Amino acid sequence: MIGGALGALIGWGLALVISAIGIPMPAPPGMDVGFDAEILVTGTLAANGFAVAVAAATLATLYPAWKASRLKIADALRRSR
Repeated sequence: MIGGALGALIGWGLALVISAIGIPMPAPPGMDVGFDAEILVTGTLAANGFAVAVAAATLATLYPAWKASRLKIADALRRSR
């Protein structure tokens, strides 16, 4: 959960920095002048990113935790697993 929260905060901070600098875009067809694009981070977007990070971490730990729960303590200590 801490990693998801830090990732969301760092992503938000980078979006602010990149938007302040601007992303130069070429002129669209039929126009002579390009424009600077910005990154918009909404609360919903940050919450979804946090939820995906927490869900991925939870799913990644299910199989190893299940496998460890099936071992006898003495066997696990003896085999250094």
